Amino acid sequence: MQVQALSYLQKEKLQETDDEGELDYMTARCYAKQKNYHLAYKLYQFCLNKRPFVSFYWGSFGVLLAEMNEVDSLF
Repeated sequence: MQVQALSYLQKEKLQETDDEGELDYMTARCYAKQKNYHLAYKLYQFCLNKRPFVSFYWGSFGVLLAEMNEVDSLF
């Protein structure tokens, strides 16, 4: 299911209209679900740099770090 979601989210027409970073967030969630942590990490960082005050970005990023056993790297 994530493969279908990724192919939809990565359509050029959608990417052109994403000023808020929402598509990147959803794409990062798909990559995290597929355990493609490197791409998910990069996309979450992009989202957080774009909109640092969105709490669910931070929450999802924290979940990703916990799955990667990298929580200690934050401190």
